[in-house]
Parts: sequence; structure tokens; C-alpha cells
Amino acid sequence: MFKKFVCLLVLAAFAVGLWVAPAFAGHRIQDNNGGKVSLESHDGDIPEQANGLADFKLEPTDEGINKMTVKINVRNLPERAGRVYEVWLVNFDGPDLNLTAFDTDNDGDATTTVNMNIVNMAPYDRIIVSKKRSDSFQTSRSGETVLEGRLH
Repeated sequence: MFKKFVCLLVLAAFAVGLWVAPAFAGHRIQDNNGGKVSLESHDGDIPEQANGLADFKLEPTDEGINKMTVKINVRNLPERAGRVYEVWLVNFDGPDLNLTAFDTDNDGDATTTVNMNIVNMAPYDRIIVSKKRSDSFQTSRSGETVLEGRLH
């Protein structure tokens, strides 16, 4: 009788966990509505007024893939000759994902939109904007992080 009670208790806890966990997953961009992530200055050479916003929209498909649109707005980044800015999703346990590269206008402002398919957003805990030399051919994340936002 005691074993049966413990088994039922464990099953009930598991069921409640499945029901409650998505609400407390902490991942602001995992739901179908997407989410907005503030990008804050991270580099001492970047003015404090430099900032940005990443607006994520996810649309699930029948194939289990999400169509992801990310609109990135940055403001007050210094224009640096010979440098390019890159946007990355940072994976806490594996390779990072490069979303795009961009230049700023004379005021240090830029808006860019990325459309891509993605299976799982869960491994990514941050979005960053980094700067690197424009003649660099590295495909992995390099350079200094200038703006950063937490995804959860």
C-alpha cells in the first residue's frame, strides 16, 4: 500500500511539473508570441547611452521547427573604421549562433531584421552584439562584446 501511495505521489508531482514548468521556464522567447530583450552596454569603450532592443517572434510549424524573426535596433554605437558589428545567440553549452553582421550610420544607429528557422531556443541564454575587424574571416564568435541581453 505504501509503495502504491509513493508511486501515485511521484506521478502526481511529475504531472504538476509538466503543467507548471512551461510557465516558469524563464525563457522569455520560447512562447509563440516571442519577446523583447533589452541590450545594455557591456564594453567600457562604448558610451553608456549605447543600447538596443531585440524583438523576437516565433511561429511554430507542423514540422516542429520555429520560423524566427528577430528585429534588432541599436542606438549610439560608435562608428569604427575597419570594424563590423555582429549579433550572436550565445549557447551556454555548445556553439553560438551568428544571426547577422551590420554597420551603423553616422549617429551609431542601425536596424536589421533576421529571418531563419530554428528548432530549439532553449540552449541560448544571451544575445550579444560584438565588434570585430571587418577583414576577419573567423566564423566563430570573436571580438569584444559591446551590448548584451539576457534571454531568461
